[in-house]
Amino acid sequence: MLLKLPVLAQCSSHEAADIEVKALQLWIADLQIHKETSEYQCAVEKSKKRSHEQRRLSQQIWKLSRELTTAKLLAVRRDNGEGDSLTRDEQSLVDTFDAGKLHRRLQNLVEEKIPIYSGSSALVADLQKDDQW
Repeated sequence: MLLKLPVLAQCSSHEAADIEVKALQLWIADLQIHKETSEYQCAVEKSKKRSHEQRRLSQQIWKLSRELTTAKLLAVRRDNGEGDSLTRDEQSLVDTFDAGKLHRRLQNLVEEKIPIYSGSSALVADLQKDDQW
């Protein structure tokens, strides 16, 4: 559904309020009809899926960030001469940190989360290509 402007008729008479109310009622009715279409339902489902994926990605970023912080602290302990007290898992984490792998993994996850902005001109071009404009 495309919303065509002006939504409300330009009227200088006392009937302006009635015209506005009727226009808004029509718009609300059109919106309710649109919400019942399969196109709208499909868009809602896609949005829910995208939201779930973003939530999972955010959790992965948080977990990896926490792991990176732990690895930094363990590397400081190792550098202070406490390397013998580290467990095998902690030593492995420090080695991964030293190699820069944790930082690269975190950067990759953050880049995955950042949406790529294509601008409105790309959207208009897509609409024109599909004759939806």
